[in-house]
Amino acid sequence: MKKLAWILIVWPASLIAQNSVIDSLKGALRSAPDTSKTSVLYALSIASFDGNPEDALAYGRKLDSLARQLNDSVAIVDARLIEAQYAWRKGDFPGAMKTAI
Repeated sequence: MKKLAWILIVWPASLIAQNSVIDSLKGALRSAPDTSKTSVLYALSIASFDGNPEDALAYGRKLDSLARQLNDSVAIVDARLIEAQYAWRKGDFPGAMKTAI
């Protein structure tokens, strides 16, 4: 019974909270300067993994593109790790390892 209560009450509430975080980050992305957008894109990607891994990958690719334009080596590594995590979650372990290295 406790498990059922968790599924019916807590789980939807956590999804709503996650969506509000994602919505807030999307708003911050629109107004952030380019140098701050890398941090916001990274946060958006991480926040999106549980609900929509494809969105997480898309944010990671946007992060990679912007990081390369800004020559931000830390953000480039973050973007590669997001791609590796996506591959890992999809069961592509060799691809994840290749991307991460």
